[in-house]
Amino acid sequence: MESWDLLTNFIENQSSQHLSNPKQVYGMRLAGEEILSNMIREISESTETLDKHLIWISSQNLTEEIKTWFELLIEDNGPQFDPHLEMPRDIQVSTPINERPIGGLGLFLVQQSVDQVNYEWANNRNRYRIRVAQQCP
Repeated sequence: MESWDLLTNFIENQSSQHLSNPKQVYGMRLAGEEILSNMIREISESTETLDKHLIWISSQNLTEEIKTWFELLIEDNGPQFDPHLEMPRDIQVSTPINERPIGGLGLFLVQQSVDQVNYEWANNRNRYRIRVAQQCP
């Protein structure tokens, strides 16, 4: 947690440099913060102990077919944890928050905030790709 501001500021700075729409910048930051908080919570709840819990964040612009994407790649060396991002979350946003079951809201917000998000376990790391389609000027 001592690196929280450094990590989230990196996400916001990179998003601001590559995305012209403030709503997309906000969505990318929201998604990144939720992924980071899940990583940190998972490592703190794990029975495995690591000498160091490392988190890597990188960004890039990609062109695939006719779309240009801004992508954040967030990885950590914590225990494997697949949040099943491909599954839709059934969150009843009209239900008062104190009447909703606990859990799932953060990943629902991630799914709603960006255009694409996926998870994979690769090279002994949890890897999250978060993408937003860049708007043409």
